Amino acid sequence: MTSETYYPDQRHLLSKTAIRRERFLPDTTVGEVTVPSGTRVSVRDVVARGPSPSPYVLIEAARYFNLKDPDKLFDLLQVRIGEEVGTGEVLAGKRGRRGRKLTSPVAGKVVDIAQGRIVLQEITPPMELEAGLNGAVTSVRKGRGVVIEAYGGVVQGVWGNNRRAIGTIRHEPTDGMENIYGDQVDTQYRGAIIITRRSLKRVSFQVMEDQGFIAVIAPSIEPDLINLALETRTAILITESFGSSKMSNVIAQFLDNMEGRQATVDAWLPEPLETRRPEMIIAVPIEPGERPSPPNLSASLKNGREVRLTRGTFSGMVGHVTGLPKELVSLDNGLRVPCAQVELVTGEKINVPLANIEVSG
Repeated sequence: MTSETYYPDQRHLLSKTAIRRERFLPDTTVGEVTVPSGTRVSVRDVVARGPSPSPYVLIEAARYFNLKDPDKLFDLLQVRIGEEVGTGEVLAGKRGRRGRKLTSPVAGKVVDIAQGRIVLQEITPPMELEAGLNGAVTSVRKGRGVVIEAYGGVVQGVWGNNRRAIGTIRHEPTDGMENIYGDQVDTQYRGAIIITRRSLKRVSFQVMEDQGFIAVIAPSIEPDLINLALETRTAILITESFGSSKMSNVIAQFLDNMEGRQATVDAWLPEPLETRRPEMIIAVPIEPGERPSPPNLSASLKNGREVRLTRGTFSGMVGHVTGLPKELVSLDNGLRVPCAQVELVTGEKINVPLANIEVSG
């Protein structure tokens, strides 16, 4: 593929657009769709439900009792195949109070007993799929889910902690949100979506808890704080990268213009082979009869197109494509790769590897 037919990555940054989102149960699950086509839904409305995948638990029962003959386990069993058991319920052991007892580590169903092992299938609650945005159901796929359409602004990030929140967009104080301490509760921030241009620190999480932030949009997070982010109740959306990157000017200016608007943060945790991105959808005024265009999902790279740089010295900067060399370009590091010639907003002209370019849609 040459640069002339290159389709760069897209990460949407759009002030007003038509938004179309699929809400489907996993491929391995067939369930029930709870809303018909044409229904208006809100963020928390359940649009489909179905059985959750039920993991299996293998228990080495004969080894637990130090039995040389696995068949001796049948003399100690207190459950049968097909029986449901609760967490902590006795599976095997001598009757009465004395003697060792093997208990179930989970609530589940006994599906097999063989060769000294007990196999349980864990009982999991049904999966309920929420709409995730305010909009209208435009189509239904039986047993799987729905397609929802809405209008609004959208900003997509690179990572989220798998939380969802609705609130008003507020920017942190000029000296940073870490300078708000526990006893200094500011009502304008409680229950709000907080925008910070600084990388998240360990103290940031204590401030989130103390102040009751419902969501935080930040440029970056240190890798050793990821587990802490996954455990917090606050929705966290990262716009740039892992590490200590600052927020790019183009995203910061976009969010400055959205101060005070209502928004939905869907801090989706990216998964392998998934194209879905963590994002914030913002309520913006729509004139009567106005129908904003959807993103151009098949935008190829061409002269004049605005692009955003995602890696290297100029990461986060914006420019316009001024040339698409057909030959490979030699970089300072010695590599020869397909590049685009980009003029930055500063006026500087540079060669950028195609893999380091994305467009907003």
